[in-house]
Amino acid sequence: MAGPNDTYAVDTGNVSEWSVRGLPMNKNQRFAISGLFATMGFGVPGGMAGALSVPEGQAWSLSGDGGFSMVSQDIITEARYGLPVINVVFSNDRFGFIWYEQMQTKQHFYGVDLTDADWAKVAEGLGGIGFTVKNIKDLDEVFAKIKDLQANGNTKPIVIDAKIKQDDPVATAFMPLDPKTFGEDTADAFAKQYHIDRKQQPSLGEILRGKE
Repeated sequence: MAGPNDTYAVDTGNVSEWSVRGLPMNKNQRFAISGLFATMGFGVPGGMAGALSVPEGQAWSLSGDGGFSMVSQDIITEARYGLPVINVVFSNDRFGFIWYEQMQTKQHFYGVDLTDADWAKVAEGLGGIGFTVKNIKDLDEVFAKIKDLQANGNTKPIVIDAKIKQDDPVATAFMPLDPKTFGEDTADAFAKQYHIDRKQQPSLGEILRGKE
């Protein structure tokens, strides 16, 4: 699905960390993320900006359900102006980044749980196209349908409501992967705990040092 000129607008939270580490980018693709603190809701308007700024590429927004719920009404704006953004919502019924912080610091959980919603139906009600996926097979089938839609000139926004586990695949609040900063043993233990191949996904510090 990814094209050489695509734009990815990434919301704030766990999705920021997942996207930074998981999106393979080339020099023509664009990655937009908020540099400010606690700016949830950036993803969807960022996707609109990508569709308007780079019409020759596919625009994406990547959001958690917390961030998406704050700006979901903007799907009607995408529909109004014929912007076929692919909006991916990672739904785990919680503010995952803050939940993890409260868990790690042994706080009382407060204000971090969300009520489940059917974001695919929300998309349809706002003039878009909605899909719900619960596993990789669903995702492959949905992406095949979306590829056909976009190839045939679709102008409606698309929302993929991706129901994910509440367990984080990678702890994002503290990622001691840089051996120069945290030591080789700490970096190696963290990588093994979360099944990270450090050769394929080196720390940001290692990447920056490699460009010096």
